Amino acid sequence: MKIYAMNYKDLIKYDIGSKFYKEFPEQKKQVTRIAKLADLIDSTEAYALQKRTAPMFYNIEVKSKEDKDGIYHPRVEEFVDLMVQVITEKKIAARTIIQSFDIRAVKYLNKAYPQLKVSYLIDGNYTKNAQETIAALGFTPFIISPHYKLVTSEFVKQYHKANVKVIPWTVNNKTEIEQLKVLKVDGIISDYPNLF
Repeated sequence: MKIYAMNYKDLIKYDIGSKFYKEFPEQKKQVTRIAKLADLIDSTEAYALQKRTAPMFYNIEVKSKEDKDGIYHPRVEEFVDLMVQVITEKKIAARTIIQSFDIRAVKYLNKAYPQLKVSYLIDGNYTKNAQETIAALGFTPFIISPHYKLVTSEFVKQYHKANVKVIPWTVNNKTEIEQLKVLKVDGIISDYPNLF
């Protein structure tokens, strides 16, 4: 059965934190349940109040694909609306960036919620330059998030000239992080924040 077709009361029976993944050898194995976005935000906000001096910022991804609407996730507009409803209710919209590989989600976010910051994720096979990307989107995104191997000084220069921040993903090697810093990226997505 597909996760999308399941009720939440059934989903929370599954442990998603105890399995070992060789790609994440430092991951602490612990029983973890699938959380609703609202509950995750509540938990994160409570943690931040206790442990941090500044509020938490969020980078939340719409994981959708055009041929998977109604199969693995809601129709993309409904998916975005549901996500934005929770973000708005939890009063974190000003501290949230919403990202997606799905150009439909990115375009819809900009059209329906222009006050929100949007990041367009691009994979390692992407070939469009900054002008072509902005033209395809129909607007200038706040952030472009490329696979880190796409990032060159020219890539950064093009997007910065267009007033777009560059935040590559997913960089889990200290040497590569340092190389990207030299290229003047605006941030880095990593599974290991301890490398910074």
